[in-house]
Amino acid sequence: MKNIKLMIILCVVIFLITACFASPSKSGSQTEVGDQNRWQTYTNDKYQFTVQFPSVWQVIELPTPEFPTTTDQVWFVNETLPQPQTGSRADVVLIFTQDDPSPSWESHYFDEYQSDILWLGNIQARRISGVNKESRFSEIVFLAKIGDYYLQALPNNGEASLAYFDQMVSSIRFAPTDSATPLPLVSDNRGNLEDKTIEVDFRR
Repeated sequence: MKNIKLMIILCVVIFLITACFASPSKSGSQTEVGDQNRWQTYTNDKYQFTVQFPSVWQVIELPTPEFPTTTDQVWFVNETLPQPQTGSRADVVLIFTQDDPSPSWESHYFDEYQSDILWLGNIQARRISGVNKESRFSEIVFLAKIGDYYLQALPNNGEASLAYFDQMVSSIRFAPTDSATPLPLVSDNRGNLEDKTIEVDFRR
């Protein structure tokens, strides 16, 4: 009788161990973050830059009637668009302004503040991270000055956003140019957008 009980227990243990090892790994089903061979290249003629992004993501240039932003923005969306009028952010957002955003990212607004210098091709940028003292949320931003305008790159702190953010922003390259500030996409009437061209390279 004891031998039968031991056999049953042994079978249950073997079954549980086998089930654990047979379970599919979550990371194995995800696209490799570092594999840019499957990425697309987005080209922005207005601001003269390119950036690489995962091939399954969407690209949206703002403002649009649905998202009437007051600044020129490029959104990179992994799955679902943020709900309009909620203040939610796409997975990766590039914002172009003529106003310097750096005062909002000074060290006295954050705990665990860290600021690093890096290069986006021939453009110097700063990567700032820290815990916002007011919201207590972790925040990350890339800031760069290109001619007479500023770039601010932000994630939304979701899983996909944080996994791809640094690599996407680090792939940004600006074309050398002697021209002054580019004409803004935003007119005096909110939501009106000049004609523009999106060029996407579907290399895999």
